[in-house]
Amino acid sequence: GFVANKDYEGFKRIGVQAGARLDFNFHTNFSASFQPTYTNMNYGYKVNYQWTGQDNNTLDLQYNHRLTLNYLEMPLMVRFDILRQQLKPYVQGGIGYGLLLKADKYIEIESRDAASGATNPIQNDSPIIGAKNLFINSQFMWYVGGGFSYDAGNVRLGAELNYKQGLNNITNRQNRYSDQRM
Repeated sequence: GFVANKDYEGFKRIGVQAGARLDFNFHTNFSASFQPTYTNMNYGYKVNYQWTGQDNNTLDLQYNHRLTLNYLEMPLMVRFDILRQQLKPYVQGGIGYGLLLKADKYIEIESRDAASGATNPIQNDSPIIGAKNLFINSQFMWYVGGGFSYDAGNVRLGAELNYKQGLNNITNRQNRYSDQRM
């Protein structure tokens, strides 16, 4: 018989995010903020295949998939300053658009063929594949978050934490199964 299992890694892979912020104060405690950002996202999953034939002959395959997506994100946020003082806590929310810049997929294949009479691992290629055609170029998302800003003379320092959720499926359904290596 044939068995296949797929397991996602969860939030184990680190990504990078860097950006700028342009604020426009339109009321005492309210402002609009444009925050263009470069975002690097990494995730992975494993797919295990097992075939068992006559006389308990087996073939085990494990595909370790790692994907890297790079986006230029352009969120537009509305911010509310809770207090008007030198140290300002705030909450914010908004919407954004993301443009896919690059997508790569790395596949590591581990296999054991006990059907041929040996149980040694089989050496396989581990290709890095350009995967941009597997995703659409646009993503839309919403944000909610908060943070603190500190006015230090002519400089404003801040730290914030935001939650982001996509509003559309970024998978290109036409090309999803177009490359047999993936």
